[in-house]
Amino acid sequence: MYKFFTIFFALLTLILAGCESTSPDPQITEEPQEVEKQLDLAHVKKTEEEEKRLEDLSNLNEKGLIDDDDYESKKTEILKDM
Repeated sequence: MYKFFTIFFALLTLILAGCESTSPDPQITEEPQEVEKQLDLAHVKKTEEEEKRLEDLSNLNEKGLIDDDDYESKKTEILKDM
C-alpha cells in the first residue's frame, strides 16, 4: 500500500507540475490573413506614393523647372525605391 501511495504521489506531482508550466513560444494574437492584409495595404500605399512622386517629377520636367538629366536621375532613384 505504501508503494502505491508513493508512486501515485510522484505521478500526481509530475502531472500538476506539467499543467502549471508556461510555453516559451509566443502566442499568435493576430490571424495570418489580417497580417497579410496590413502588408498589402502598406504596399499599395507605398506604390501610390511612388506613383505620385513620378507624376510630380514629370510635371516639373514638362514645365521646364528641371532638365532632362535631372529628370532621368530622379526617376531612376524613385524606381529603384519601388
